[in-house]
Amino acid sequence: MNRTWRCLGVCGLLVMLVMAGCGNSETNTSEETATQEEQQASESDSSKEDTSDTKDEAEEVVESVQDSEDEASQMDLSNLQKIDGLSDILDKFSMMSYSYGSSEGEETKLTLNVMGKESIAGEATTHLKVDFTEQGAATEAVEFWVNEKGEALKILTGGNELTGEALEMVGSSYIMLLLMPFNMANNIEMTDILKNNEQYADYQVSLKDKETRQVGEVSMETYIYNVTGGEEEIVWEVGDLGDFKIMAGWTMKVDGQSSYFKIGDLKLQN
Repeated sequence: MNRTWRCLGVCGLLVMLVMAGCGNSETNTSEETATQEEQQASESDSSKEDTSDTKDEAEEVVESVQDSEDEASQMDLSNLQKIDGLSDILDKFSMMSYSYGSSEGEETKLTLNVMGKESIAGEATTHLKVDFTEQGAATEAVEFWVNEKGEALKILTGGNELTGEALEMVGSSYIMLLLMPFNMANNIEMTDILKNNEQYADYQVSLKDKETRQVGEVSMETYIYNVTGGEEEIVWEVGDLGDFKIMAGWTMKVDGQSSYFKIGDLKLQN
């Protein structure tokens, strides 16, 4: 039925055109052509506007990224503290608590408390107490007496003092465990890349965000960087403590596996 009405309508239109004569036909054709030209011009203007909007948005994104990279490059990171050994922690902090783990659910939390200074066999040492928590379960605290080189000269664990080979082997293992997240950062030269980014052309550093964090008793302005390059997806967090800055946290993703480190509490040396 609809098709029949459409056919009748077309036939009627043809009859009207014949009766109206060639003059009207030319007029209608001219009007139709003008209408089509107006529609094409409107569509062209709209297309230009859309293209212009898209271009403007793309330029804004590029400018935002460029501004972020410029701001990151202008940050003064000359006093960013690199943690190479225990002495770098003990010289600055009387307490530090931090955790590190992986996306597989593994997590280790360590809390270091400086108990004081003592002499062991005539050598100056720092006495510290370390609380370990793994997978949320706390283990018995371990006490260390470490010299300026970061070597353990005395260890008390479970009420027993380690001596001889046990002291040497267990001591080095514990020290390695304490420094693991800092060593991982050093292995990919995090501190050097941030401080001297122009020397590491393969890495692009941009400032993602900054916020003030309350870390224990310390208010710390924290700068969060996105780092691209190499095989890793990395976010680095730098905490400003006034006289110096520290790596306050990081996350890394490699081959679908992620790992993280974060300082949760700290106290500065008096």
